[in-house]
Amino acid sequence: MEQSTANLQPIPAIESVVPEKPQQNNTLVVILSVLLLIFIIVSGFFAYQTQTLVKELNNLKSNTSKVEPTFKPEPTTYAEATPDPTADWKTYNNTNLDISFKHPSDWKIRGFAGDQSNVQENGTTFSRFILESSDNKVSISFQKPFFEGGFDPCYSKIGISENVVIGNEKFTKSTYECISSNSIIIYLVSEPHNYSITAIYKTENDLRLLVDQILSTFKFTN
Repeated sequence: MEQSTANLQPIPAIESVVPEKPQQNNTLVVILSVLLLIFIIVSGFFAYQTQTLVKELNNLKSNTSKVEPTFKPEPTTYAEATPDPTADWKTYNNTNLDISFKHPSDWKIRGFAGDQSNVQENGTTFSRFILESSDNKVSISFQKPFFEGGFDPCYSKIGISENVVIGNEKFTKSTYECISSNSIIIYLVSEPHNYSITAIYKTENDLRLLVDQILSTFKFTN
């Protein structure tokens, strides 16, 4: 028994090993937390901006639909009526020649030969009368039937004859000028009416206008 005890060796003590707990990476957690916070803030900001923009668009549409277009009427302009220079003139009617026209009140009308309106020439009876201005600067003769020529030799034709309309009637117009007397002759012929008008006046602009105004009132009454 003693030998058995002597051969026995002491058993070493067994130490218990406890596993160490892994250390948490605090730095990574902080970074992830900060990134998450930034994401939340940015998302909230964009959401707010989007909501604000939608509200503004809705308000703009609402205001646009309520605004009624306003039209400013343009001021109406009225052209001033041009006074009629013949308004206070006398109206002359000749039933023998079936004509009518207006002339200044101080002008005179006489027959071609004194008070005779009908004149015999070469076996032909002419109905003729003359309208004269008070200063004798204008003389307009009306005659039926018409005849060519008969002007003073000092008158020379200007240009060519042209067709004009007077009192809704067509006339052939010829113009003659006498330089020595500073006079103009306007010779108008209406072949359908076998009628002529001869206007003689001094070469003054206002007289030409006056003759044109008288002729503009001329018309046949038949």
